Amino acid sequence: MALDDVGFDTKTPHVVSGAALFPIMNAIDSIVVIHGVLKRVRQKTPFNHHSASVMPLCRTAFESSSQSIWMLSPADRDGRRRRAAGSSLVGAGQKYSHLDTELKAHDAGKQLIPEPYLSEMRDHLKFSKEELDAVRTVNCEPANFSKMVAEAGKWLHANPPTHLSAELGHLDLSTRIDQQYRICSSVAHGYNWATDFVAAEGIGGIAKMLADAIAVAVYVTESAVCLFEAQATNRASAPPRPRNHPGRLQPTIGSWSSMYA
Repeated sequence: MALDDVGFDTKTPHVVSGAALFPIMNAIDSIVVIHGVLKRVRQKTPFNHHSASVMPLCRTAFESSSQSIWMLSPADRDGRRRRAAGSSLVGAGQKYSHLDTELKAHDAGKQLIPEPYLSEMRDHLKFSKEELDAVRTVNCEPANFSKMVAEAGKWLHANPPTHLSAELGHLDLSTRIDQQYRICSSVAHGYNWATDFVAAEGIGGIAKMLADAIAVAVYVTESAVCLFEAQATNRASAPPRPRNHPGRLQPTIGSWSSMYA
């Protein structure tokens, strides 16, 4: 991963490692919040598992961790760089658009941005334009989230996470990702069709729906952590890189690290 970054640091704002790391942190944070919510729900009727909040958090975990898997999964360095640059291009474009919109609203008298924030935002807008122009010179491979989730699922199907063999058995993780991504997205967008599947079972059906979504969110996020660690760890280095991940992930990390040695 360090070699992915070398020579690439002047062209993209977060190089490969940074572009891949933040989505994983984002996914983990979503799962932490899910845990906090469910830990505090009532343990007797009437239940309130806050499915309208938990399901979109699962979607965030799917999308964020899938982005990192999509970005890091190519076996060739150029492929990883193209995808990291594509992600950076989208992010830089959104940042520029946000700053531009805020400053135009100020200039039109629709809002007031006081100093020193106004000058700082104008400087940042100029910097963002330069950053965006620099990324545009790189061979990029951007993708929408639907594609990244689908591609991550296909890669995980072709390279099953060893540490999840007991949980998954013969289940096709890519199919489970696709199913849960659609259901969680429906709730995130305020559609109620997903509730049709659980209406007859009441709270038991909702619990099953949440359990499936959370399980897949955890599986994909764990897999993203494993893929990042597999590429960030040089097994021959001395002293060895500190292990900040749960030990149960190590079999998958070890298996995948050989693919990128």
